[in-house]
Amino acid sequence: MIQSMTGFGKGMAADGENEIRIELKTLNNRYLDLNTRIPKDLSFLEEDIRNTLKRQIRRGRVELYLTYEQSEGASAQVTVDHALLEQYMGAFADMKERYGIEPDLTASAMVKLPDVIQLKRNDADEEAIGKLAQEALFGAIEGLTQMRVREGENLAKDIAERAGTLLDMLDTIKERSPEVVKEYREKLENRIQELIKDTSSMDETRLESEVAYMADRCDIAEEITRLGSHLSEIGKLLKTDGAVGRKLDFLIQEINREINTIGSKSSDLTITRLVVDMKSETERIREQVQNIQ
Repeated sequence: MIQSMTGFGKGMAADGENEIRIELKTLNNRYLDLNTRIPKDLSFLEEDIRNTLKRQIRRGRVELYLTYEQSEGASAQVTVDHALLEQYMGAFADMKERYGIEPDLTASAMVKLPDVIQLKRNDADEEAIGKLAQEALFGAIEGLTQMRVREGENLAKDIAERAGTLLDMLDTIKERSPEVVKEYREKLENRIQELIKDTSSMDETRLESEVAYMADRCDIAEEITRLGSHLSEIGKLLKTDGAVGRKLDFLIQEINREINTIGSKSSDLTITRLVVDMKSETERIREQVQNIQ
């Protein structure tokens, strides 16, 4: 199932003492870019959370926000880093001496200093919180995935319709291509007749040689075949499970290359106009593909 790279999901898990809420937000990105915001006293959760995200999400920018609430009766040892607090106090004293700034220090202000107050939990507490975090994370991932799948379905539908439009244009070029050589032959014959005024002296061999040269130079049969194959492959990838964004992105590059080659080989006005329209439609597909995981 095709998934968009943009989405949002949230999950919550709680027991008698702890409650964890996780919000996930994903955005477009060429590679997997994980950004987690976890309270420092829960930093032991970071590795497991990141490993879970790597298994579930293939690419995109992922932003995770974790909030934690603890009941009054929960077990956690509150400690003060006295050595660090003394360094803060020394810094405040230095500021007073240098700049005459009187430190406005209260107990409530001191506990808000970074890393002065720390919570220490035993292994059992960390294990329980870790299980809650994973439960909340999978809930958030489930909601995120549902949203990404819905958006992916819309993207796949739009891309498939545009690929169908390109195939229709390609069929028109395929039908038009033989007529280009035929019209060139007629124009060349008319021009030669005007110049020599006597068709009996026309060099048929030279005429056929010139037409054959032009037909070879403007032959776009291979490009038409390859382009048709690439467009069919898009349809197959859109029905494939897993991350296909990079494959689709590569296909779009190849499709652009074939369209450009057809445009450079053909001087026919009808084909040229179709090439311009095809390039425009391909660019719209490319923009949509950038949103696919």
